[in-house]
Amino acid sequence: MKAQPFQPGSRLVAYLRDSGGDDQDLSVEQQEQAVNAWSHESGYILTHIYTDAARPGSTAIGRDAFQAMLNHFRDPNCQEAGIVVWKFSRFARSIDDAQFYRADLRRRGYEVYSLHDNIPTGLDGRFFEAAVDWMNSRYLDDLAVDVKRGLYHLVKNYGAVPGRTPTGFKREPLNLGLRRDGSPHIAHRLSIDEELAPMIRRAFEMRATGASHKRIRKETGLPVSINLSKLFTNRIYVGELRYGELTIANYCEPMVDPELWDQVQARRKNKPNPRRVGGSFILSGLAYCSLCGSMLNGRVVRSSRQHTTWYYYICPHTRYQGDCQAPAIPRAVLEKAVVAELRDYILAPETLAELQEELHSRQVELAAEAQTGRKRANHELSTLRKKLGHITDAIASTGYSRALVTKLSELEYREGELLAELERWERINASRVGLVMEPAEMSTRVIAALDQAEPGELREIIGNVISRLDVEREGRLIRGVISYHSPYTFENQFPGVDFRTHKMSYSYNRIKYSIARIEET
Repeated sequence: MKAQPFQPGSRLVAYLRDSGGDDQDLSVEQQEQAVNAWSHESGYILTHIYTDAARPGSTAIGRDAFQAMLNHFRDPNCQEAGIVVWKFSRFARSIDDAQFYRADLRRRGYEVYSLHDNIPTGLDGRFFEAAVDWMNSRYLDDLAVDVKRGLYHLVKNYGAVPGRTPTGFKREPLNLGLRRDGSPHIAHRLSIDEELAPMIRRAFEMRATGASHKRIRKETGLPVSINLSKLFTNRIYVGELRYGELTIANYCEPMVDPELWDQVQARRKNKPNPRRVGGSFILSGLAYCSLCGSMLNGRVVRSSRQHTTWYYYICPHTRYQGDCQAPAIPRAVLEKAVVAELRDYILAPETLAELQEELHSRQVELAAEAQTGRKRANHELSTLRKKLGHITDAIASTGYSRALVTKLSELEYREGELLAELERWERINASRVGLVMEPAEMSTRVIAALDQAEPGELREIIGNVISRLDVEREGRLIRGVISYHSPYTFENQFPGVDFRTHKMSYSYNRIKYSIARIEET
């Protein structure tokens, strides 16, 4: 019989916990029987039993009986000598929780005793306790890995997806055979709901043309409970399933074609705040504070006595949070400076010629990469399909083999990946942009459009070229960095080519309010 840390006749409490199972190690009823028998045989007095049924040991949160027990031992009038548990894993599986709470009890003079963990008494026992705590905590990690691996196996090999069902789909049961206990193993695969699919397609079509969520719901009949923002970003609607780090191309028939999907994503990415678009600040949504990185707001200051209005770009953190010291920037001065930089540098023929040359070089590189990528993917695909044929023949001649079926599923999954890769290389090759306008002509046309544009049109032209403006003001000096696109590739198809930065510095004399003032009408 192993040594026990309690004196004969000691008063003890028991802590019992299970995770909802029926095994000896998991059932609180069976734990209670064993603890009562042990205390009676050992001559101890069991004063109270704290029980957390169907509660995980990975955390102390939610274990009400555990917390009540700890509070009991924090009482200065506590008469018990310690706690008895079935195993230390019942006390806590988290290594941090186990060592923290046990150390807290020991500092108060109490011990935690395990019936089935063979831990020696004294200082050497702390070493064995730590090893048991490590094993219990490792069990949680291994369990999480096993569960994740099992879920990935179901998704990868059977397309069985746990969790919520995306809008426009329904769950179809799959019988995967029998479990170890003889019960049927049922999983569920997603299939298209033919009643909702037309609504989904119509929602994407409307969104591509700029329709609001409210209008889409009204016309398609989609309920308010559906999160349209998530719907428009879920690639399941183009037939691609993403589950964690796993991606399955061609999981199902697409509801939305790739072109329509790309149109919706481009509109979602470039959608500005409606209040910013509707205002008179042409740099709204583009201008950011260089000091704190916040997007600048437009601020209108009106004087009823002078019947005048002043316009500024301000950092919201200076007005509301008060943790930024950036001064306000007069709207007219900043916008004039940005337009000047566009005319004099960004849209200058020399700059455009340099961009044109880089674009041409990048197109050549992409064409070479696409050719190499297609060649490699086609070679691997050819080899893989031969293997698929061999495995199919083997199954046909020898009958069902779990190993062969598993290998067949792995190869079919890889085949889908290669087909998706080939499609991507084809898209890259097809997206090459022809250089249809010389730099001097491009410069002349865009600058002429700037000069003739109304405020709304000016906002659109600037937004097509400038992607971001980081700006600050120091006295009468405005400094900033303009990040801009090449006018040749507004669609951002060639990363690293069509995105550049340009430092801006603009000084002005003592500002007269007439510069930034517009009379109210």
